Amino acid sequence: MRVACFLAIVFLFGSCAPSPVLYTDAVFREAAPEVLRAWPIHSPLPPGSNLRGLQWELSKENPPSALIGAVLSAAERIELATAYPEIHLVFFVPAVQAGQLPAISVDRAELWAVVGQAAAKGNPGVTAAVLFPADATTDETRRFSEAWMAAGGGVVTSQIWPQITLPIPESGAVFQWVGSEADSLVGGLNPSAGLHGNPGLPRMAGVSGLTWKIRESGLLAFLQDAVSNKKKNIHFLPLETVSIGR
Repeated sequence: MRVACFLAIVFLFGSCAPSPVLYTDAVFREAAPEVLRAWPIHSPLPPGSNLRGLQWELSKENPPSALIGAVLSAAERIELATAYPEIHLVFFVPAVQAGQLPAISVDRAELWAVVGQAAAKGNPGVTAAVLFPADATTDETRRFSEAWMAAGGGVVTSQIWPQITLPIPESGAVFQWVGSEADSLVGGLNPSAGLHGNPGLPRMAGVSGLTWKIRESGLLAFLQDAVSNKKKNIHFLPLETVSIGR
């Protein structure tokens, strides 16, 4: 009985501790609505005041930990973490930019592979033309090719931006991983071509394809682990593919 009472008291006091807050700017709110739906407590920052707004909020609330979904430079992230060493700050930032700071990121090679596998299934032997960004590593391009071919895909032709020397084929599958600067290369594809890429990729009428999004199933538990697990610096978001048509 005394043990049960003790546990009840521990739970009561533990539940009174401040909950981690997700601080967001407009860019993050538009890019990651799944995270906003999953995390119950978030605070929008005033437009144009990311660092100043975060400093004000953290000084005022002094939470034990916080999720930072805002566009900050590397120097600003370090400044924030240095100013509030007692707060466990977890930033949403590409893994290559995380440095020594805790971060939630996207495993780019994984998302490319996931979309590639889904696109190859049901299309045995179909060829693929892939536009990779300039900073794509050999390991990333290899992981895509292996995933594509393991799912039944055919020959892969890869090009690295901006050294695009071959025309984009009118048949087969096209993957545009570069970003908006390469949209003009795929904007006029024939509707028979499958066009796959990042969310927001423009498509001509009738051209369909796959993209990726954050998987919402289990997302809350994932975020809670990222906030509480201080022994691990990089946490990769769970992803899934979705079909997009225009």
